Amino acid sequence: MNPDLLYKTPYDGTIYRIGNGSPIPISYDEWRDVYGFQTPQPTPTDFVKYPWSATVYAVTFWADDENSWQWTAIDYNQYRTAGSPTPRIAGWIQGSYYYKWGTNAELFVEGADGVNHKLTGPEWAASGYRSFADRANEGVFKLSWAPELTWMTNISAGQGYALSYPRWQEEAFPTPQVVRRINGDQFYQNYGSTTIWYAGPGMNRPVSYNEWVGAGSPRPTMQGTPPAPPTTPQPPPPSGVYYENCDAVRAAGAAPLYRGQPGYRPGLDREGDGIACE
Repeated sequence: MNPDLLYKTPYDGTIYRIGNGSPIPISYDEWRDVYGFQTPQPTPTDFVKYPWSATVYAVTFWADDENSWQWTAIDYNQYRTAGSPTPRIAGWIQGSYYYKWGTNAELFVEGADGVNHKLTGPEWAASGYRSFADRANEGVFKLSWAPELTWMTNISAGQGYALSYPRWQEEAFPTPQVVRRINGDQFYQNYGSTTIWYAGPGMNRPVSYNEWVGAGSPRPTMQGTPPAPPTTPQPPPPSGVYYENCDAVRAAGAAPLYRGQPGYRPGLDREGDGIACE
């Protein structure tokens, strides 16, 4: 760029001077007092977008090195100010994040505007085969025997949540890995109930018999308190004298009772010393 000239962007009217090879925006006062209202040249600006996003970017090529390119996501008014140019389809836009999940080999890109897209082979080639982040411990699972999807935020630790359709759509529909079981899940059953429950990172609900069989008929973990075993009442002694408790013994004037006496029974002898209701 010529350091003796001024340059003006077509979408917002900012005027730049070239200082030490880099563009520097100037104020109105500087334009008036230093440059005497010199007529600025149009900046070498192109307008681009991704085909899957509505966001239009103005990219100004200050030099050949892409690190010197100036990117601006323009709004509707700036687009109209620039003359409503037809944007060119770009293979790469600055600020894009390339990544893959650990549950499939698909590549994705998230633009600077937050829009996610599942890349095709030609689209990745158009980006110049940009490097990507391998998020190997995250991804989408689907149980082979159930309709729900699960988004795993930590596969090795069994952490995740139910994946809704809008959220799946927002993530550009990554293909789920179909599995029978997910790390950290379990089948359980409450004592006294025939219902089998599934508890996993993505859901916690009763399962049908067919779903349980589809999961491999796992033995459920029993939860809750098991019922107490039935108690057999102690029969009265052969003498026919039976006291319900020590209050009854005392009311009958029979306290204390000694082992072998009518009415004595171990249940009244708390100390087990052969003397009851002393």
